Amino acid sequence: MAKKESGLKFRGKPLVRCGDVIFYGNIADSYVVRLTVKTKVLVSDVSVSDIITVELLKSAAVFYGNFKPLKNSDKRGLYEALDLGSAWLERALRKD
Repeated sequence: MAKKESGLKFRGKPLVRCGDVIFYGNIADSYVVRLTVKTKVLVSDVSVSDIITVELLKSAAVFYGNFKPLKNSDKRGLYEALDLGSAWLERALRKD
C-alpha cells in the first residue's frame, strides 16, 4: 500500500505553522520563506490575517537562528503573501 503524504501544501511545497508564523518550502532545500502575521481583522466573528511580512531565508538560518532575510516585504492577505513568497522561492531555488 502506498504511503499517503499528510500536511498542507501550496503549489507542491509544504506549509508549516506555529502560532502567527508560517514556513513555506522544503527545509531540505537551500531556501525557505517565512510568513509572519502582523495584524488580524475580524470577519463574521472569525480572525483573518491582514498584514503579513514575507521573508526569503536560507534554510541553514532556520537551524542556527540567524534570521537575517535575503528579501522581505509586507503584503495584505495570505494569498498575496504566499504568491510573492512562492515566486521568490522558485527563483532562488532555480539559481541554486
